[in-house]
Amino acid sequence: MEDHTVTLSLPEGVLRNEKHIANERGMSLSGLFTQFLEDLPSFSRISHGKRGKVSKTWGEGR
Repeated sequence: MEDHTVTLSLPEGVLRNEKHIANERGMSLSGLFTQFLEDLPSFSRISHGKRGKVSKTWGEGR
């Protein structure tokens, strides 16, 4: 699969937090986002479409 470049605008605090999480897991920020997006469909089914619960569940489960 070919990689594509995506540009995101994130609040500074969010970016800092996600960089910290990626570093703790020994992965890049791109790797962290890729893993989250790949896992999102299964968490969406678990949470019955409640978007706030999806990110909370994913963050707690890793």
